[in-house]
Amino acid sequence: MMFLADAMLQKLARWLRMLGYSAESPHVEDDDALIRHALAHNLILLTCDEQLFQKAKNYCKCCLVESGDLEDQLLQVCREFKIGLSKIDESAVPSEKICSSSNGYLRQVQKARIKPLVPPKSYKSAELFWQCVSCRKIFWTGSHNTKIIYFLRRLKRRERVKKNNGHV
Repeated sequence: MMFLADAMLQKLARWLRMLGYSAESPHVEDDDALIRHALAHNLILLTCDEQLFQKAKNYCKCCLVESGDLEDQLLQVCREFKIGLSKIDESAVPSEKICSSSNGYLRQVQKARIKPLVPPKSYKSAELFWQCVSCRKIFWTGSHNTKIIYFLRRLKRRERVKKNNGHV
């Protein structure tokens, strides 16, 4: 499952990538260009723009994201596209395959090769590093992972509560 998020849903796209889903987020303002791109690449268009949604639904699979809250957005997309948060392995988040910034592919790199590219403290504390083949950004497991896991757990709890209350 691959997504295309409009300009207003950049954070949602980033989080979908951290969960291991391809989520393009081009800085394109032209609705027709977004629809053509989604159609040509078989992407699910995510938008919070009612007019874009009304136009796109005749051409490609799309979702009108109803909330401005990131947690609500993720829960809605997961519910609509049957992405079970409870089945997502926390040790695999953030994704070590998809760049959370550019949606490019990550490849593991030798630690010695990236020494000049990362902060000394991070270089010393981390053992594994990945680099995006598209944007060349370097990633490693750091203290930010705790925040990411906490956010994912909060989402999982909210998903469970909705299921238990019969809202899903």
